[in-house]
Amino acid sequence: VEWNLYYFGQISAGVFLQVDDYLSGSPIVQAKSSGGWSFFREKNVEQVINAAFSKIGYKGFNEQANLKNIKILFKDRPIVSIDEEEFMSFST
Repeated sequence: VEWNLYYFGQISAGVFLQVDDYLSGSPIVQAKSSGGWSFFREKNVEQVINAAFSKIGYKGFNEQANLKNIKILFKDRPIVSIDEEEFMSFST
């Protein structure tokens, strides 16, 4: 996630938010907002975050989706089935 605050003098400012894909680094969504800095800074940030999350379609934490992502990032280790007798025959 990349975000920036930028100022236009002392009266107004803007917020920019970009969410990138972790594996490829390509941008998934961008959102920005601007307005009066002294009066609307919290509202600007809230608008940008809400816009980004609505574009992504984020519905909250999902355990199944999290486990699926972990499986993609961390592949299963190979399993070699061997019993004790086979192991002992290799070690002598």
